[in-house]
Amino acid sequence: SSGINAEYIVFERPLGVKNAMNKMDLSKVAVASTEENPIVVGVKRWAMEYNEQWKEEDKVKESIETFMVEYDKKVADEKKAGEEMAEPDEDGWVTITRQDKKKPAAAKVAKEEEDRGRGRRTGGRKRSWCCRTFTPTR
Repeated sequence: SSGINAEYIVFERPLGVKNAMNKMDLSKVAVASTEENPIVVGVKRWAMEYNEQWKEEDKVKESIETFMVEYDKKVADEKKAGEEMAEPDEDGWVTITRQDKKKPAAAKVAKEEEDRGRGRRTGGRKRSWCCRTFTPTR
């Protein structure tokens, strides 16, 4: 890299500076970051931290597969319980659950919601205020 790189240490208490100066050998140059133990700083550190926050693909795939296996078991158990309820019990009674025969079409429901919302905003009128034109008077 080009230029001069300088780093410094800020101590919380003055006693820390005193201890560091007394215990340090001043005849040697102290280097914190070496090739064997580099200290990653700046953009490299931010990139490394960003990449470490994401989980590994194998672990994510494994967790998804275990979840899906458990979910499939749950759905199968619910289906089996529903089939068992349809069979007559020892007294001959059959449990019937309520099911809607026809569901409204999603488009029809969306259109009704849109019409309700438009009517409220424009005071019951079906046209929008943005479409009016302004004609200046002389």
